[in-house]
Amino acid sequence: MVILPPSDIIRMTSVNRFLLFRAMNQIATLIKHSFSPKIFQMGKNKLFVIFLLAFMIVGCVFDGGSKKKIVGNYYLWQWEGGRSYYLVDKHTSPNGGGLIDGTVQIIAWSDNYIYVQKKPLFSGEKKGWVIIDVKKQKITETISEQVMKERLSANGDSKIQFYSAESAWRKL
Repeated sequence: MVILPPSDIIRMTSVNRFLLFRAMNQIATLIKHSFSPKIFQMGKNKLFVIFLLAFMIVGCVFDGGSKKKIVGNYYLWQWEGGRSYYLVDKHTSPNGGGLIDGTVQIIAWSDNYIYVQKKPLFSGEKKGWVIIDVKKQKITETISEQVMKERLSANGDSKIQFYSAESAWRKL
């Protein structure tokens, strides 16, 4: 289990924040009642369900994941046991899709730029590529592959290696 700093809790979505505080409240209630004979009056099934729900909610909120530095202040965050990867910086959590509002599918980087093919979290959003200027800390809007290739060449990065998110994770 990972303990979240207050800054990450503030950046959590309202649903996750609600689930977190609800789980914490349930656990606190259980602890309070565990020193009371009332806990033994609860049916075993009800007690089991409460514990199960509390741990499931905490598990969903505190998946935690882990991160590896790409370049500059940017990190690849592995989430959900390696099923999802997000691009984050020191001030962003993967909740809500990290810096690119989606998961990393393909990624490449140089000292100056990070090129990311993203998969949006919601089906109505635009699929495509995002380029991060590491030094200026600027992120482009979602662009097509053709535009990404043009900027790749213009930035002098045409020879960099592209990796799937999973392969990049292993390389980092």
